[in-house]
Amino acid sequence: MSKTRLHRNQYGLGSVCTLLVCKHWQAVVKSSWNTVKSLQFADICHSFGSGLTDVTFMSILMRGCHNVTWLDLSVGCNLLTDWAIEMIGHKCLKLERLDASRMRATNSSLKVLGQGCKKLKWICLARCLDVGEKGLWWLFTSCTQLEYVDVHENNRLTGQCFHQLGPSIHTMKLNGCNKLKNIGLQYLSEKCSLLSFLDISDCLLLSDMAFNLKFSNLKTLNSRRINRDLKPTGLKYISEYKQLVELDLTLSHHVSDDVLLAISKGCTLLKSINLTSCYTHVTTTGIGHLAKCAYLQILVISYLCTVEDIAIKDIALNGQLRKLLVIGCTGLRDPGNMPL
Repeated sequence: MSKTRLHRNQYGLGSVCTLLVCKHWQAVVKSSWNTVKSLQFADICHSFGSGLTDVTFMSILMRGCHNVTWLDLSVGCNLLTDWAIEMIGHKCLKLERLDASRMRATNSSLKVLGQGCKKLKWICLARCLDVGEKGLWWLFTSCTQLEYVDVHENNRLTGQCFHQLGPSIHTMKLNGCNKLKNIGLQYLSEKCSLLSFLDISDCLLLSDMAFNLKFSNLKTLNSRRINRDLKPTGLKYISEYKQLVELDLTLSHHVSDDVLLAISKGCTLLKSINLTSCYTHVTTTGIGHLAKCAYLQILVISYLCTVEDIAIKDIALNGQLRKLLVIGCTGLRDPGNMPL
């Protein structure tokens, strides 16, 4: 009897079959990585001991994640460095969506990312403190299919890099970019004709000129806590955004009755407006102007102490109002007795 047969008899046929089955499933599991379309680490980072590191992340990408289109690194990936961003650029060439919020991305790593992931359409680099103008310039130059960009709370961004944006952009989240300048919004208006969502809250360097720009398709504008040096005449330019549906001017103390009159005449499609704490120059007359917005469904006027019932009644008569928030409006009667 051959040595081979003795070996098989010793361990039994069952052991041989088990070994073959394990190898088969190993091959199946390895091949399955090629079918993975999205990777998220929010609920599984505890599996990596102290957290997901560059080495572990690289080993995952090396398994064959060539078809990944969505990668979420926003939760549980705080140990990853800019090297991980570069590896994404090398391994995930079909990537369309990337959330790298709070990661340690750098200008050089964004350059590599852009050169490799030219199909990117959606990217979030919120609170990436080491990312500056140059890195975004390289990214925007390479990724011409971008539609959604979130770089909020970037303290280095001035907006010069927006000159490289492609024409497909429809959403820009820039809130908290306290070094953003007027020239940045000018490039947005020139390059991004499809822009429909813009958040420039807490962008304290913007002046009247920032609002006097052509955003013909803008539907949502968030401009909370704007520059204190801005004049009411600058806010009147908002009335030129004819497609505007949602407007948030919370804590914008330059909003006045005249501004609301201009907005009510120009933004006839408006469905939602938030005027929380715009109490400096807004009175019952100004809120009454909003009755001209025939489609208004959501009205938030909390802490406008001088507003009286008559203004709400005129808006309610349109028959569209679905949500009314009037916290701290001491000039109003009991909301339960209001003529809504």
